Amino acid sequence: MSKTILIADEDARWCKFLKNYLIKHGCEIVGEALNGKDAVEQYKKLHPDLVLLDIDMPEMDGMQALKKIMASDPDARIIVCDSISTEKESILYEAILFGAKDFFTKPERPDGVLTLIDNVLSKQSQRASRFAKYFKLAYPEKARLIEKETTLEANPDVEKSTGKRILVTDDSAFMRMTISNILKNDGYEIVGEAGNGKVAVELYKKLKPDLVIMDITMPEMDGMEALKEIRALDPNAVVVMCSAMGQKKMVEKSMQSGAKDFIIKPFQAERVLEVIKKVLG
Repeated sequence: MSKTILIADEDARWCKFLKNYLIKHGCEIVGEALNGKDAVEQYKKLHPDLVLLDIDMPEMDGMQALKKIMASDPDARIIVCDSISTEKESILYEAILFGAKDFFTKPERPDGVLTLIDNVLSKQSQRASRFAKYFKLAYPEKARLIEKETTLEANPDVEKSTGKRILVTDDSAFMRMTISNILKNDGYEIVGEAGNGKVAVELYKKLKPDLVIMDITMPEMDGMEALKEIRALDPNAVVVMCSAMGQKKMVEKSMQSGAKDFIIKPFQAERVLEVIKKVLG
């Protein structure tokens, strides 16, 4: 089955060049947008497998389009692109926090773009997480400011304390941020975040949280295997699984393996809080 791609870029010539190359290599270009507003509308209509999204576009820029697409579909797979500039690193970091799965800088060879597409769709891409780590080490103050602004933008409500400590595990930085904001707004402390099951197990050993929220589908070690390892370490561990629609069998298996409950993506704040309060008593 061919990959369905939406290309959003104000440079019509680049769009045409990239489109022709990707079609020759098995991709189906289901839409083209020259501005962010059109990209958002086309995404909602077409639901492509992946979006190639330029940051600099008229009417609505790529960052705003990214936020709107991710808000409508937290599982959206988006690769952002921009011109080479040190000043743009802050924008790229923000894009990753909001859910961009990978990135490239112009000019980029079309075969390089195709490799990125394959990596993102097969969940093998690690460049976004590596860049985020680099940026936090190179520009710690900028990173903290961007993270604070991103959190406030996603959920500006004031925190209150419950004293309960939670570890959030999901391979999507945007999904971790989304659920963390829901929980922090209701007074829970997010003591750690993990991007895969292997890291989640190590953090559980170190942090001993009151509860773990565990995504089912992740690279390196999936949520099912991580659940089993955590329960082997601590039979009293409280783990809530999160899954996309259509993973009913996996949810049932996780409950049989000791998960206390589950939540479905896209997250609904009321349902998340209802489950957390129930399992924590």
